[in-house]
Amino acid sequence: MLMVVADAYFKGLMKIDIKPVYPYMMKEILLQMPEKYDTIGFIPARADQTGEYSWDNWALAQVAGALGYEKDYEYLIKRSEYWRNTWDPSIRYFRAHSADGTWLDFPEDPAMNREKYTYEGSKWHWRWNVIHDVPSLIEVFGGKDEFIRELEYFFDNDLYTAGNQIDLQAPFMFNMAGSPWLAQKWVRKILTEPIVQKYGTHGFFTEPIFDRVYKSTPDGYLEEMDDDYGCMSGWYAMAAMGLYQMCPGKPVYQLTAPIFDEVTINLDQSLYNGKKFIIKAENLSTENIYIQSATINGKQFNRSDITHEEITNGGVLVYQMGSTPNKNWGI
Repeated sequence: MLMVVADAYFKGLMKIDIKPVYPYMMKEILLQMPEKYDTIGFIPARADQTGEYSWDNWALAQVAGALGYEKDYEYLIKRSEYWRNTWDPSIRYFRAHSADGTWLDFPEDPAMNREKYTYEGSKWHWRWNVIHDVPSLIEVFGGKDEFIRELEYFFDNDLYTAGNQIDLQAPFMFNMAGSPWLAQKWVRKILTEPIVQKYGTHGFFTEPIFDRVYKSTPDGYLEEMDDDYGCMSGWYAMAAMGLYQMCPGKPVYQLTAPIFDEVTINLDQSLYNGKKFIIKAENLSTENIYIQSATINGKQFNRSDITHEEITNGGVLVYQMGSTPNKNWGI
């Protein structure tokens, strides 16, 4: 919840003073990751939780910085880097440690959905778990080329799990590695085409499923789909509009091609004076899934992200679509 509160604060959605709330947010952080772990810089046997709580610490650090609490900011930012202590550069995966710093066992095949040291996912799923600092994750992979190669392998070999939250951000990470056309390819596939799903929530399906992830039928979702608090339906709604906020607490949305010719976002009257933000995809079709160029309010737009403020100011974002990737757009 910490990053949700931080996100609401930075988007101007909170109607209360954040200062009286802040001590309770700090208390929550220290319950999640007690100060005793500061001496070793990770949670023993839990590389997954270490990564998640690094994000929480980062989110609260942004609030502390905005409030002028410099000591808290420095402390929390340091903790937001603890994910680095669980990255094993020899194998380029997150890996659990014992409390004395010794690496713990790692599966011969990291695609196996062993819940030993990682919850509800394989070591592949948790490999993308640095949502708050993707540039640094790309760096530890060895740079953009290596990162993209590994991320493409992940999708090409049906290792992605659309039924759980762990790797929902993964297709949009192509944007941040300089290949937004690959985000356009994979988001479109996940939204509109049958794909192979090997993983349920806690293990492999008896037989892989080849089906649409999101369907307009009574069953609606894949078997075992984990729609906690509407997460999956929210992912669908945002991705279908061509928007995805990678990191709550950082009010920036990754862009991809929408699946609709036109989307109108009616902005709240009390917050944004009832403005509208319109997204148009001209020449969109089942073949024309790639963004060729874009304008926003009539001006050339060559980014694969957009800020919350740009959206809430109102306006019109127009894409020209085509059947082949424009590998120069949005990089």
